[in-house]
Amino acid sequence: MNETEVKKIYYVANMRAPTERAHGIQTAKMCEAFKEAGFSLELIVPSTKSTQNDFSKFYNLRCDIPIKQVFSINLFPKTRIGFNLRALVFGISSFLYLRSKLKKEKGVVYVIDHDQFSFSFLVFLNTSVFAEIHGPKINILPNMLFFKRVSGIIAVSRGVSEGLIEDFSVSPDRIIVCPNGIDISSFDLSLEKEEARKQLKIAKEGLYAIYVGKFYDWKGLEIFPYVASKIPDIKFFMIGGSAEEFGEVSGVTDYPSNLIFGGSKPHSEIPVWLKASDILLVSGTKKNQYSYRETSPMKIFEYMVSMRPIVAADTPAIRSIVTEKEVFLYKPDDHQDLEKVIKNAVEDLETAKIKMCNSYKLAKDYSWSNRVNTIVKFFKK
Repeated sequence: MNETEVKKIYYVANMRAPTERAHGIQTAKMCEAFKEAGFSLELIVPSTKSTQNDFSKFYNLRCDIPIKQVFSINLFPKTRIGFNLRALVFGISSFLYLRSKLKKEKGVVYVIDHDQFSFSFLVFLNTSVFAEIHGPKINILPNMLFFKRVSGIIAVSRGVSEGLIEDFSVSPDRIIVCPNGIDISSFDLSLEKEEARKQLKIAKEGLYAIYVGKFYDWKGLEIFPYVASKIPDIKFFMIGGSAEEFGEVSGVTDYPSNLIFGGSKPHSEIPVWLKASDILLVSGTKKNQYSYRETSPMKIFEYMVSMRPIVAADTPAIRSIVTEKEVFLYKPDDHQDLEKVIKNAVEDLETAKIKMCNSYKLAKDYSWSNRVNTIVKFFKK
């Protein structure tokens, strides 16, 4: 694609906009980065009650993101049938809208995979289509045609890239690996631990190990209650949901007194929680392919900027971002090893400081603007 052709981006995302979930934050920050890189952009989402002003204000964006809401339905909510039906209708609606729109204003279509197949229609548009893929895709005819015809693929991890090459025979020169990113200015706060705890109205004394993120069954979260029970002098804060929600996805319902559930928090409050910590936790499990090989957790980039020791599962997905130089790694699903590594992170202050500095330095490479620059170069190949 020639540079002169890349002027307008149609960003297609089958998601509720706005949403507090990580995929919504990621989409908002990518749209912002594309616009700040000089592109005209339009975000295409299913119809909801939200507005353009709601979206930009919700994510505290530095620019307005024009939004087009296309026809959608909401039958059989919270069911797999309902989700797939909404994806089908959104896929058709976004295709029909873009087919008409592209006749008036040319541009590149950039689609993100918030479901298994709604994106598959878009490769039949008369323009270049690039797809950002976050996980494995089912091997059905629409997807086979999509991956055969798509102009290029942005995979968020090496595991996702390898899976697409194997499952759909994608040529390696049509795919790049581009992990998620970080809004550095939002997380690089000049805030001392004691002041952060004061703002959050939590006790200033004590050691805090903090996990931030939604609770999902593929994350291997069930390891934390057991380890917390073995280290009673550390308070484990789980920020992202309730005890009931944690139990639903982990199967654990008996919690030690030092495991504290903080509930869901506004994204704007998360940097303060990170600054309030002594240790930051990233889970991962061998029991789930996505967790072990394919995820690109935004939280790890946010942790890296926060200048706190990070304890993370030693999975291929995590190792594609950081190594022992930046974080303390534990064997996934190994309670005893996690307990040992947490104690080491607390006690070995000199090593922790070195790792924090290395993490902070590495995080600079993962800004959203750098990510967009890499993707734009891929557009122009």
